[in-house]
Amino acid sequence: METTLSEQSLELLNALQIAPRATWRQLAGVLGSKPSTLSQRWDDLRSRGVAWVTAMFSGATRHSAIAFVEVGCTMERQTALGVEFVANPNIVSVERLTQGPNFGLTIVADSLESMAMGPLEFLAGLPGVTSIQTSASVAMHHGAHLWRLEHLDKGQIETLKSIHREMTAPDTSIVLGADTRPIVQMLQLDGRCSAADIARRLDLAPATARRRLDRVLRSEEIVLRTELAQSRSGWPVNVQWFARLPAGEHDRAAQRLAELNPRMIASVTGNSNLLITFWLRSLHDVLTVEQMVEQAVPTITIDHSAVLINALKRQGWVLNSDGSTTGEFVSS
Repeated sequence: METTLSEQSLELLNALQIAPRATWRQLAGVLGSKPSTLSQRWDDLRSRGVAWVTAMFSGATRHSAIAFVEVGCTMERQTALGVEFVANPNIVSVERLTQGPNFGLTIVADSLESMAMGPLEFLAGLPGVTSIQTSASVAMHHGAHLWRLEHLDKGQIETLKSIHREMTAPDTSIVLGADTRPIVQMLQLDGRCSAADIARRLDLAPATARRRLDRVLRSEEIVLRTELAQSRSGWPVNVQWFARLPAGEHDRAAQRLAELNPRMIASVTGNSNLLITFWLRSLHDVLTVEQMVEQAVPTITIDHSAVLINALKRQGWVLNSDGSTTGEFVSS
């Protein structure tokens, strides 16, 4: 059984969740450490696939379509289908479920039309698939990039938030084009890559690389996310709830639920129009958190829940059985 990471490592990762591109000197000032110590610790975590920083589409704009798909399959095809799901670049996340359908998939496409003609058609044609239930995301209220490890004090958190705001002041007018796509792809592989790295890799003038990187980081289309192997996080249990709520109450409910430190809150299509996921410390916390959700939003109706057995792929990164990354990235 994997052990939880050291307190020093969890503090560093918590800091990188808040300010993923902060310099080692800035982080050292907040964490009371040396820049070289933090850099070495990060290099060790990253080289072992235990932690990484990646870029992902936020779902906060109208320039992409996101869907959560539950796929049922025959037992004899389960392993083979898992491999095929992981290999598909439009399926960014693949998770095995304990009950109901066998897999939970997250699909990202340029539009609903391209999603229907591409990955959804791909799923329907696979031997062994017995059911497909699709819930399109209509509003991403809270993404996993906002989930926190809870190992820092309030003062440290506020300092890191200030550092992050100074480095990436958001600009809602920015729409990313083809010229920034290679930079997004580099950030998906390493969310801390520098403008100098980008200039060398893409053969760009340093000023051009800095300008395009700045546009990507300030865009609402892309967010950076510090990830780690769930089994080493201290939060090894992954649970999702499909619930119902009147449409006019979603925004307010999401604000209240965000205070509970969820991994994700999304308004979706279908009879169950709200999807909520949490990482928990143990299975014993499932009912406690469900009660907290119901207390925070009294009008909510929880339709069903599922514990996710393990993730095979998360935001393009192929995972080992312990949740660490293999180092392989498969995404469009």
